[in-house]
Amino acid sequence: MMLSKRLVLTVVLGALASIPSFGSTIDLGINGVGNAEVGPNFIFFQNGFGGAYTPAPGFGQAVVSETSGALPGVTPGQTAQIQSLSLAINPIRPPQFTNPYTPGVPFLNLGTEQFFLTALLAGNFDATPFIITQTSNGLVAQFNVDGYVLNTTTNTTTNYTGTFSATFNGITDVNALASALPITTPYSATFSLSPAVPEPGSLFLMGVGLLGAGLVARRKARRA
Repeated sequence: MMLSKRLVLTVVLGALASIPSFGSTIDLGINGVGNAEVGPNFIFFQNGFGGAYTPAPGFGQAVVSETSGALPGVTPGQTAQIQSLSLAINPIRPPQFTNPYTPGVPFLNLGTEQFFLTALLAGNFDATPFIITQTSNGLVAQFNVDGYVLNTTTNTTTNYTGTFSATFNGITDVNALASALPITTPYSATFSLSPAVPEPGSLFLMGVGLLGAGLVARRKARRA
């Protein structure tokens, strides 16, 4: 009897411990290999230090700076391809909008992990997606993206949000920044991936299965 209770308790505690992991986020950081050329309606990434800036829908290069969580096959130092952007006039990209993004082509390519872009989010700078903020070093321009990651091995998808950031050292006036465009600058980006959380029905089924496993273990203990 004591053995069966221990088995059931062990199974239940193991299940409870595993539930939070379903909703854990995965963080990914990248740095540009080379600079970005930022214009009033485009961002062109450089294909390596000293390489050409690739107009959309061409690809530049980036490198993984850090990663946390389980992102299969992605490690710091790994190189990636990143698609240059010609920004839409409307900073929020409607679902049917494909130009200038190549349909079916990942925005960020990390081997088996392919990031697809579904939206550029609204900014605060002259009807563009750029968010301009003041810092002690100069203006910082950011833009935010939404999309999903496709694992080409398992054919599963995960949603992500991302933020690109560039600091314009010495430029403290927004009008001066606008008149100086296009500007070449180093850039970095961070992505937050949100794995799917099981629905209540899925958790219920998991609980039923664990209860069944506990009953089976109890019967075996009695026979012993």
